[in-house]
Amino acid sequence: PGGDDPVAVDFDGVDAMHPQRFTRLVDRVREERSCGREVWLLNVPSELRLWLEVSGRNNDVLERPIPGPRMPQVLQDLWS
Repeated sequence: PGGDDPVAVDFDGVDAMHPQRFTRLVDRVREERSCGREVWLLNVPSELRLWLEVSGRNNDVLERPIPGPRMPQVLQDLWS
């Protein structure tokens, strides 16, 4: 836990994640933030955002939208 560099967890392309597993991830994010590390979650699927809302944990997650348009898949394939 803890660190100097900001971290972003991008959920783009994640097909499914069990809500309990996501909750453990959110707990880890909160722990990292309490140690001073900047952690952002990107593209959290709507069903997981709903899970947080229902469980009353909306404030545990800071989401940041990706600035600008996403790179088309064809270009992503060429990039990698």
